[in-house]
Amino acid sequence: MKRALILVAALSFFITALTGSAETLRLTLEQAVALGLKNSGSIDSAQLETRVAEEGVRSARASYYPGVSVSAAYTHIFKEIKTDDMSLNGITIPGSYQSSQDPVTVSADVTQTITTFGKLKNAMQLAEEQVKLSMLDYQEAQRSLTVNIKRGFYGYLLALAVLEVQEQTMACKEDALGTTLERYDSGLIPDYEVLRVESDLESFKSDLIDAENSVKYARLAVMDLLGIDREEDGFELELIGSLEEDYADLDRKDLVERALSNNHAIGLSRQALKLQDVQNELNRAQKRPTIAGFAGYEISSGFDTATGQARYWGEDAWDGDLSAGIAVQVPISSLFPWSGENARVKAGELEAGKAGVDLDELASGVTLAIDNGLLTIEKQKSKIESGKKAVELAESLYSSSRERYDSGLITSLDLQNAQLALNSAQLKYLQAVYGYKTAIFDLMDTAGLEDL
Repeated sequence: MKRALILVAALSFFITALTGSAETLRLTLEQAVALGLKNSGSIDSAQLETRVAEEGVRSARASYYPGVSVSAAYTHIFKEIKTDDMSLNGITIPGSYQSSQDPVTVSADVTQTITTFGKLKNAMQLAEEQVKLSMLDYQEAQRSLTVNIKRGFYGYLLALAVLEVQEQTMACKEDALGTTLERYDSGLIPDYEVLRVESDLESFKSDLIDAENSVKYARLAVMDLLGIDREEDGFELELIGSLEEDYADLDRKDLVERALSNNHAIGLSRQALKLQDVQNELNRAQKRPTIAGFAGYEISSGFDTATGQARYWGEDAWDGDLSAGIAVQVPISSLFPWSGENARVKAGELEAGKAGVDLDELASGVTLAIDNGLLTIEKQKSKIESGKKAVELAESLYSSSRERYDSGLITSLDLQNAQLALNSAQLKYLQAVYGYKTAIFDLMDTAGLEDL
């Protein structure tokens, strides 16, 4: 229900944005996720795979029901078989035709499996397990896309925040150049001080251009995830949000339990083990008999034995035969130790053992990945706190340096160093916040979750 509401909200917002402004589409994180899920071709493909698997279940279930077939045949015999004339005591008995020249037969047959001693049951269960396997892929496609959209969303917000820092730094450098020119005009500083400030300003313009391009690239990356073609759809994208500290309350034991339950690789391995168990039962069932019942009714057109002409109308024109019975098929070869049936059973048991070992290895690897993810998150939290303090100190240093530079107590190089320190501290802080977000998304992927 929550997803449905989000989707409706996203679509409403989408329509409003298009009708109200043909240039910019503004989306929150929730709306972006809903739109991306709606437009995703990979999710549609995974859903179709699930439907294919469901049809496989229907096909397997059909084996429980009777098989009915109806056939009709018309045959023209170019040379009919006729018995020779016979003479007895001077009396000639003319020969007769043994078959019709143009016979027609119509038949109906019914077959019904009585028991296969597990073959049909296990084939049905195998098809059902395939549906569960395809559902895992479908759910993972949704989850993975959701997390990737979140990555792209916050990557875009990071690019915007970096651009804002670079623009602020550029404004500071331009303001410092203005002060430098005033001091030069007053004869307080030599011309090389002006050249130094101008050179620093021009050099920084490339950093500003890089930041602007990063925003454009991040926007295009998100549009690709959302299935939006800028040229075809005719609008730009704006994401609404901010890159801020937002610490999650994480519990290792709970995360490990959820990971062992939701991790895609573990789910696939667990499902593969179930499939192998069912396949093994099916292999064993192949060594057992199959009992089926059958019934058939056939009618054939009559004919005149004297002329061989077919008789389709009138009395005795058609004659019918009803047959019924039970068929028992016993795979005798499976009784021998060297049979293919026994080899498949043994191979299946070995495959099941291997699948169990692989599952244990995956579970161990996922647990270790959870621990590493939590350590990374704690490291990023420490970087955020340290970065926050570094920004405060750099801001104080720059403010003091700017006052001292305006008073002529320090050179432009000292001011540039203070600007560089502030710029570096701000960027490192933003990278730390984004690094924390990225570590959270990595943890989501490890645990097989779309939200913590």
